[in-house]
Parts: sequence; C-alpha cells; structure tokens
Amino acid sequence: MEYVDGCTNEIDHVYVSAGWQGETCGDPPNGGLLHFPGGRHYKFLHDLDCPTLWTNWEVYLAFERDGITTGSIAPSAGNQAQLTAMDENTITILNGSCVDYWMLIRVWCTPPP
Repeated sequence: MEYVDGCTNEIDHVYVSAGWQGETCGDPPNGGLLHFPGGRHYKFLHDLDCPTLWTNWEVYLAFERDGITTGSIAPSAGNQAQLTAMDENTITILNGSCVDYWMLIRVWCTPPP
C-alpha cells in the first residue's frame, strides 16, 4: 500500500508519518497512526532525496490508534517491521508478524561528514 502523507522537514532531513499521540500531520491531516495488520506492506514516500547508504529508519508500534494519549508506543522488534525495499525517496516496510498494530515511522538522512 503506497502512503504519500506524513510530514517531511527538509531542513532537518526528517520524515514522520504521524505524531507520538496519534496526531496528524500534513495538509490535509493524514489521520494519525496507521493501521498495520499482519502481512501489510507500506511504501512511504518521504521525499528526502537521500542516498540509501545514509537513510536511517525506526518504526514504533502501538495497540491503540492514538498512541501515548491513552496507551503506549514502543520500538518495533524482529519481524514486526521488516525493511523490504528502499530508494532515495521511498521506504517499504512489511509487518511480518500475525499481530495487528498501529504504526508510526520516522525516516531521516544522515549525510556523510
């Protein structure tokens, strides 16, 4: 599933799909944390124009759509969020588990010194 919403800060070279409390970002707002059932792929368009060698990413998961507002959110582990493809402007993540989550992804570019 292709996902083109989210927020990209081109100055800091950071993309997030939503906020920690499930708040939306973008214009129009994107709806917060993404439903991430087992077997789902998301292809995120982050537009950082970052060589893959310098692309970093983290996926955070929650059992509630609104993140830390009424629950908690934690880094993914193991097959909960698997990297399946990446280029300069997109990253594809698979939920390789059989559990449904709500997800937030953070992608950032760390250019060489």
